[in-house]
Amino acid sequence: MRLGEMLIRDGKLTQTQLDAGVQTQAKIGGRLGTVLVELGHIDVETLARYLALELGVPAVTRRELDRARDAALRLLPRELCTRIICLPFDVRDRHLLVAMRDPHDLEALDEIAEVAGRAPIPRVSPEIQIAYYLKEYYGVAPPRRVAALGDRAAGRSGAPAPDETPTPRPLPGLPPPAKAPVASPRAPIRMASPTGPQPTLTAAHSRITPLALAAIKPGMTPAEHAAATPPMVHTATGLTPLVATPVAAAASAAAPRHAPPLPPLSFVDAVDVVSHAESRARIADALLGYARGHYDVALLLLVREDIAVGWRGFAPGVEPAMLEAVLVPLHERSPLGEALTAEGPLRLSAPGSATLAHVRKLLKTEAPREVVVVPIRIRDRVVNLLYAHPRGEPSEDELVQLGELAVAAGEGYARLIQSLKQHAGEA
Repeated sequence: MRLGEMLIRDGKLTQTQLDAGVQTQAKIGGRLGTVLVELGHIDVETLARYLALELGVPAVTRRELDRARDAALRLLPRELCTRIICLPFDVRDRHLLVAMRDPHDLEALDEIAEVAGRAPIPRVSPEIQIAYYLKEYYGVAPPRRVAALGDRAAGRSGAPAPDETPTPRPLPGLPPPAKAPVASPRAPIRMASPTGPQPTLTAAHSRITPLALAAIKPGMTPAEHAAATPPMVHTATGLTPLVATPVAAAASAAAPRHAPPLPPLSFVDAVDVVSHAESRARIADALLGYARGHYDVALLLLVREDIAVGWRGFAPGVEPAMLEAVLVPLHERSPLGEALTAEGPLRLSAPGSATLAHVRKLLKTEAPREVVVVPIRIRDRVVNLLYAHPRGEPSEDELVQLGELAVAAGEGYARLIQSLKQHAGEA
């Protein structure tokens, strides 16, 4: 459903107002949402919410843009943000959160990833709102139409700001703005070499949960801390490590972050590993072990709301750690998004899909004739997607086995969570 239709459906706009907006757009140009804000028919926050519904991507909030982090702003130069119409506003792990006018522009997402050295997580924002904050953070003179809106362009009420060239808001700890933007590093950001000096963790580090903080030992490096901290899930008692027993917890803590992969597994062996697994990583290894016998490339993705994030897998010439930089939007028009409602393995034609081409580029692989995508559910909720390039044409028996293994994996996840809740209740 298009933007204007949704606004009328929900009583945010009348047909007369929409017709006036379309006529004005034909005369002066620009996007319909911008014109509707200029005419005073809707505000920017309403426009952002309905763009999110139309595009299937969450909207960035004004609060997030008001508090954009300096660490994020440093990663993208002014020229790129102005050209793409985007604004980086937060950094989370290896990902960069970016407000974008067009969050489905995969070429722009690729360029952001290359320049920032981090996988972007797009959030939709009206172009006039982005232009307002480009003025605030980068000193970019906004278009006259945006300047005329003043603070209304950010989603606030107030009188229009004077039409003058702004001065950039200083960023704490940064030198004065350069006359020409300095390009950000293009290589992915990595930790120092294991043989060289490593930064150490202290209790003063922010954004560390109490359970993770308890694992910190004097002189421990970030890599050692990551290996010692098990995955967390939400239970009635709060965040708890996803391991079934104390023995499994010790094994998880001792295991390296990227353990050696299992060799190719038969269907029977893979099901056996899943049924006895004491961690979610072991279940993932069983899925990928089976995939190794039939696929040249396999990637297990974590489904988080409207995006899928790389977790574990294998691809020729790609380091396991780099798979975590894969990020795929799961909007309704995405081929991978179709798998969210599929009952079993889904065969997709690889050529002609911008989303699948985006994934192949990140995995540095050539286009196969087709790909297989398998949803893995805990009850009715998809938690993983297995993306794979078949070695030849997959047989029906192979796809049936893959579907049955995905069901077993979902049941294995549910078993671990139930066991975890029982241990939490007994504690």
